[in-house]
Amino acid sequence: MTVTFWPADVVIVKLDVDRLPTVPDDPPAAGPDRALDPPPPDPGPPAEPLLAAAGLLLEAAELLLEVALTIP
Repeated sequence: MTVTFWPADVVIVKLDVDRLPTVPDDPPAAGPDRALDPPPPDPGPPAEPLLAAAGLLLEAAELLLEVALTIP
């Protein structure tokens, strides 16, 4: 069962003069950057130790490949 009704006709809208507005008059001073995501955090120390470790792993993989190729 559906009940429908029409809204009442509004003749005059009474404004509350004593109520303070909740919206600021001027926009915030942060500017358009406020809508963007914050910048990523500092990556920290350089990745040189990680690169050195990756180089060692690559050398080990090459040695394993050489040994695997010599297996009959």
